[in-house]
Amino acid sequence: MNIRWYGLSKSFSADHVCEDSILVPPPHQKDPVFAVFDGLGGYPGGEVASAMALRVLQDDLAHSPDKITSEQLFATITKANFSILTYAAQHPRLHRMSTTALVASIENQKIRLLQLGDSRAYLYRDGKMKQLTEDHTIAWTRYKDGELTKDQLVNNPDNCLLTKALGLDYDMKPEMSEIDMDESDILLLCSDGLSDVTTDGKIAEHLQRATSLKQCARKLYQTARENGSYDDISIILVSGRLSQ
Repeated sequence: MNIRWYGLSKSFSADHVCEDSILVPPPHQKDPVFAVFDGLGGYPGGEVASAMALRVLQDDLAHSPDKITSEQLFATITKANFSILTYAAQHPRLHRMSTTALVASIENQKIRLLQLGDSRAYLYRDGKMKQLTEDHTIAWTRYKDGELTKDQLVNNPDNCLLTKALGLDYDMKPEMSEIDMDESDILLLCSDGLSDVTTDGKIAEHLQRATSLKQCARKLYQTARENGSYDDISIILVSGRLSQ
């Protein structure tokens, strides 16, 4: 399967340090790995935590065989979690620094996902969009309990209350899953700077109308800003049918 991809990550203002870190491999890389790390606000050091997680992942990928397994991804994220906790313990001002983690590897038309926090993965196929991950937030728990609809998650104040992230606990338990990918699919990975302010229906509209990955990513970014996002926004799109 011949796939292409495009990614962007932007701060919400010129004088704000972006707390997101993303991994977008070079074009045409075989068995690519993508990642979104969104440093948590509310505590100092979110940008430090996300950058550390990205660096650990990049180092492990550089020293791994051509194909990376789910077990290797788990080991890498475990190592990143330990590194963040250790660094925070050595620098008290960074106590509780943490980051979400969303990693996707694609091999033999299969997508492997590892996730902690509220960065999301979506798959658009045959005119329908499906969220592949679950948010580790209080708001998502209320949604699963039937207290909220999916659209009521948008701009919900409980979105910022995370139950899982890198740097919160040594006993780190990411969600892991695997799904087949068709060449006509569009895979979207994003930080909550997009999903917290944009309904699934609006995101699906942009994916349906996409003429290129770059154009679609920029439209999604613009929509999030128009919807009032005051967060960093990271978007990665992967597809076999769209040009970059």
